Amino acid sequence: MCFFLIFETFSLTLRYYHSNKNKNMKNIKDIFFLGDPHYFDTYDIKRKVERYSLIDCVIVSVGDTNLGVVNSEKEKWHLTLLNELFVERNIFFYTIRGNHDKKDIFDTTRNIYSNIIVVADYDIIEIIGKRILCVGGAISVDRVKRIGDNLFYDKDENFVLKLDKLPINIDIVVTHTAPDFAQPTGFNDFLYDMFKKDENLREELLKERSDMSLLYNVLVANNNITDWFYGHFHKSVTENVNGINFQCLDIMEFKIL
Repeated sequence: MCFFLIFETFSLTLRYYHSNKNKNMKNIKDIFFLGDPHYFDTYDIKRKVERYSLIDCVIVSVGDTNLGVVNSEKEKWHLTLLNELFVERNIFFYTIRGNHDKKDIFDTTRNIYSNIIVVADYDIIEIIGKRILCVGGAISVDRVKRIGDNLFYDKDENFVLKLDKLPINIDIVVTHTAPDFAQPTGFNDFLYDMFKKDENLREELLKERSDMSLLYNVLVANNNITDWFYGHFHKSVTENVNGINFQCLDIMEFKIL
């Protein structure tokens, strides 16, 4: 067994259905969810895959795989090694975008390698009878420092709320950030320090999580969602909210569905 792992009346339709045509998908037995990998720690992932004897499964990352962030040759080397490992064990790796990913890589759901798939915002993947809505993006709280230090920063990193043509019959939601009622709530000392350096940050963070709550409200009114996975906050928290298991995944934390 494998062990891993985004009112008024709105138009509710199927936005996009990703059907992986690889013949080995029919052998998939489990779905797992992965907290922010950050720079695709190839050896760490390899160790965990081997430790838990992972085979015939799908891994869904909640974002921050840092695609498009590091040197392209280094990234290609890491991804090639991982893809070889995934092919050998019949593992398919899906990832949404985080704030530490280059957004334009995620404009279309597609295979960037045979067993590594990037998922565009609001697209759906269906695996062993589960329909998973994927919605990426979030604000980097240290964006001012990143810009000042000439570190990676994508001005289009934010989560974007889209309430038109939301899908129906969704079982699971995977996002990078989370609704405002989900953990963690409030601000810590680190964030208050960031607010002093970025005058708009506090209000933008509040709006982003409020917008995610609007997305939640529309989705729960029209779907029977069982699980909601997210990352971004580098914490491990599981709580049940109105019958939905909200699971915040820490860096490189793996959860089975």
